[in-house]
Amino acid sequence: MFRDLTPREAHALMNDEGYSYIDVRTEQEFSQGHPVGAVNVPAFLAGPGGMMPNPMFLQVMQRVFNTQDKLVLGCAAGGRSGRACQMLAGTGFTELVNVAGGFAGARDSYGQVVTAGWEAEELPVATDGASYADMQARARES
Repeated sequence: MFRDLTPREAHALMNDEGYSYIDVRTEQEFSQGHPVGAVNVPAFLAGPGGMMPNPMFLQVMQRVFNTQDKLVLGCAAGGRSGRACQMLAGTGFTELVNVAGGFAGARDSYGQVVTAGWEAEELPVATDGASYADMQARARES
C-alpha cells in the first residue's frame, strides 16, 4: 500500500534514499511553487463541476515510472495525493509515500492548520521544473 509521512520525513527520503517527488496538483498550482525537484502529474483536473480524475494519470505514471520506483506524492493538503497513492498501489506500485499536510498544510473544519505543509516547514521550493507537458512528452517517448 503506502504510508503517510510529514513533509520533513518525505524530504529526508528524497535526500537519503532517492525518492522522487510527484506533485499531483493541477498545472496552475504546480507553477505557483512546488518542492525542488518535483515533477507534475495531476491526479485530478479542474472541470465545470469541480475536480475530476485525470484520465491520463495512470497511463503517464506507468510509462514514466517503474512499479518499484520510490515515489513521494504530494498535493495541497494530502487528500488528492492519498487517493493517487491508492490508484498507483492498485496497479502494482509498491514504494509509495503520501505527504501528510502536502504543500500548503492540512486544516481542520475551522481552518486551523493541523499538519504543517512543505511550504510552512520552510523546505526547498521552486517554480520551475518538469511540468505536466514535460511528463506527457516523456510518456509518449517510452
